[in-house]
Amino acid sequence: GPPAVGLEIHLQASTSLKLAQEFAKGTAGGPESCATLLYELTDGNAVEQELGRDVAISTELLDITETIRAQQKADDFEFSYLVCETAERDEPKESEPSRPKTEIELPYKMYRLVHADGSPCERADKHGFAMSRVYYSKTELPDEVYVELCDSSLRWRQSSDEVKIILLRVPAGLRASRDLHVQILPDYVKCATRNVARSGEGEVYFEGQLCRGIIPEQSLWEYDSDNGLLTVYLKKMNLELLSTSHQHANMWWPRLCADHAEIQWDDYEKDYSDLPEPIMRQHEKNELQSKILNNLEYKERLKNESLQEADEVRRRMRQERLHEMRTGERLSWVDLSQGKTGRSKVTIRRG
Repeated sequence: GPPAVGLEIHLQASTSLKLAQEFAKGTAGGPESCATLLYELTDGNAVEQELGRDVAISTELLDITETIRAQQKADDFEFSYLVCETAERDEPKESEPSRPKTEIELPYKMYRLVHADGSPCERADKHGFAMSRVYYSKTELPDEVYVELCDSSLRWRQSSDEVKIILLRVPAGLRASRDLHVQILPDYVKCATRNVARSGEGEVYFEGQLCRGIIPEQSLWEYDSDNGLLTVYLKKMNLELLSTSHQHANMWWPRLCADHAEIQWDDYEKDYSDLPEPIMRQHEKNELQSKILNNLEYKERLKNESLQEADEVRRRMRQERLHEMRTGERLSWVDLSQGKTGRSKVTIRRG
C-alpha cells in the first residue's frame, strides 16, 4: 500500500484550556471532522498534486493531559519540555548560520561519455582547473565522444557548427517515409511514429525544447533500418558569434535540451574545426600574427640573454685581472666571490 505518514499534534493551553476547546470545537464531528481539518491544514490538494494520487487521512483523538501532568508533576497544563517559557519566546533569537551544503553534485548520474558505438569513454587526461583542449583542424581530432543520457534514449555530440543526435529507441525495419515523422523547428525537435501526428496515438521516440536555436532549413535526419538508429543533424544558429566572434566558446551548448543536466565543461575536447569560413579566416590570421609575434619575442629574448651573458663574462674577467694586478696572485672569480685568497699565487715579473 501507499506509505503512511504519522502526525502528532501537541496543544499548549492555559488553565481554561481555551485553545484545546477551540480545536475540539472544530473536530466535534469525530475522527472524520478531524481528518477534514487536518487535510485543510496540511494543504492536501497540493500534496496530492505532488504525489500524483489521492491522499487518505485517518485520525485518532487521544487526551494525554493527565499523562503529561504526571510526567511534569505540575498542576498546570504546560509542556515545558516541548516549548520555552513565555519570556524566552518573546526574546528575539540570534540568527544561526546554516549548515554547509553536504550534497555532492554527480553529473555522471545524469549522463555518461561513450564512443559512437556506445562503448564507455572516460577522459584519462583531464586537465586541471576545468580546462579542455580545443581543436581547429579535423586532422588533429581524436575519436568522437558522445554524451549519452542515463536512460539510454539518445546520445549526442556537437561541434562549433552542428549538433548530432542519435536516437536509440527507434525500432529497426521501419520505412522512414511511411512510418516516421520528424519535426524540426528553430528551438524544438520531435521524432515519433507518423500516426502520432495524424491521430495522436503511437510512440514518441524523442521530444524536447532545445537549449539554443537552430536553422531548420539546413538541418536534416537519416534513418538506418538495419540497426534502427535515427540520426538528426542540427545546424546551429550561433547568434553569439554576431556580437563576440572571437569568443568561440560562447557557441558551445552546455546541454542538449532545456530540461537536461548541464555537461561539465572539461568532460571532452572542443571541436571548432567547422567554424564559419569568415570567422575561421580571421582566427587563422590572428594565429599567424600571434606566431610571428612570439617568434620575434623569442629571438629578442635570446639576443638579450646572449648580451647579458657576454657582460657577465667581461665582468668576471675584469674582476680577476684587477685582483691579479693588486695582489700579484691569480684567483678565479668563484674564489673571489667567496672571499678566498692564496689558492693559486702567480709572481708577476717586471723587466
